Amino acid sequence: MAIARGVVDSTKNPFVDVKRVSVAHAVLRRAAEAIAETVPADIRGDLHSIMADVGQARSQALWLLRLLETRATEVQPRGGFWRDLMRACDALELREEYSRCRVAYLAALEDVGEGDPGGAG
Repeated sequence: MAIARGVVDSTKNPFVDVKRVSVAHAVLRRAAEAIAETVPADIRGDLHSIMADVGQARSQALWLLRLLETRATEVQPRGGFWRDLMRACDALELREEYSRCRVAYLAALEDVGEGDPGGAG
């Protein structure tokens, strides 16, 4: 059973959904660690826990993705940070967010190419 946009789809394999959300959480945690100074400590502490309810875990991952995107405006994260967000977007099947993160990733690569140390991540 899969949950997408609040609708249960029993045709999907639940283990695939759990794996996708687990991948998303893992790369989001790594991205958060890359810009740790901008992420509140209580959130950093909760990143390792993945909730049993796939729908709730997906909502948590979406919220964390948006938080990290917002926090990234405070620092200039390196490409690896954006690559992690891209991987999370891919795992969660978020095409628009993936495109946004890819643009930021390419910009971070350009900054490094121009001699900018690239900030966090």
